[in-house]
Amino acid sequence: MTGDAALDASAGPASRVTTSLPKLVAHVAAQYRLGTVADWSVLDTGYEDCNLDVRAEHGRMVVKVFAAGRPASVPARTAAIIAAARAVGVRHPRLYRDASGEYVHQFDGHWLIVMDHAPGQTYYEMSRPPSEAELAKVIEQAALIHRIDMRPEPVFDPWAIANLVPLAGQVGHLLDDEQRRLVDGAITDLATVDWDALPHALIHADLTAGNVLLSPEGEVTILDFALANRWPRLQELAVIAASLMHGSPGSLPERMRHVAGLYSAVAAVPLSAREEEALDGFGRWAAAMELLGGLNMWMRGARGPETDLLLVLGTAGLRDYA
Repeated sequence: MTGDAALDASAGPASRVTTSLPKLVAHVAAQYRLGTVADWSVLDTGYEDCNLDVRAEHGRMVVKVFAAGRPASVPARTAAIIAAARAVGVRHPRLYRDASGEYVHQFDGHWLIVMDHAPGQTYYEMSRPPSEAELAKVIEQAALIHRIDMRPEPVFDPWAIANLVPLAGQVGHLLDDEQRRLVDGAITDLATVDWDALPHALIHADLTAGNVLLSPEGEVTILDFALANRWPRLQELAVIAASLMHGSPGSLPERMRHVAGLYSAVAAVPLSAREEEALDGFGRWAAAMELLGGLNMWMRGARGPETDLLLVLGTAGLRDYA
């Protein structure tokens, strides 16, 4: 399993880069034949890596600079998954090749990839959940991702439901009495599932508000495949229902059933009876992971609106199962 070095979540994205950003931008412009750079800025989103919005003579691109300490296997793996996703019709910005014909490039100890800038806003930027029509498009994208016949080396995903118990042990002292009771109930419930008996697929694993973008034309674009792994496909649906759909009508159990119905209507293989029975459990566990993950970020110093939202939606989702 590929692992990552400890990342500094307390500072902004630029702090995750140990080289000169102006020099990096100039180097990328030359290596990727972008022409004269008119302007560039750091995108202030996410807890890992550093994304740069570059406006150049030959277009507008996003440079994803992987944080210092990331092994070379992570960016190479990410680029390969993006290429495979685009090949099956997933809407992700097109990747660019450098002067040597490679998607992944290195500069001064940092690995990076370059992609088109996708016009529009993420749901995090819009501060709202998807409409019904937009949700259907997100589910269609998830179903396409699950068709990818690929088994990449696993990467450690601290947000995966499988890590609920160890994460609760790390941040449990930060839970209030109500949250402790709700999380303990989710952990007890988790022990009843036969994980290996559930259908697995390559999933995006992070279809949250910050990774789904809506274009001016109403199309959705999927961003950031860095945490894609082979997990039960129910985990994908649970993250959509618990996180992306926070603020939508209905309780989390109701949103889970709604997402499941939309998914079975477009998936190559509809949800099985065993998966239908596990819907409530996965919704509950996904909510617990949002809460615990938010507390983990808070403990590491990442204290802002993005972390606050995780604490709110995680607690709210767990209450729907109380």
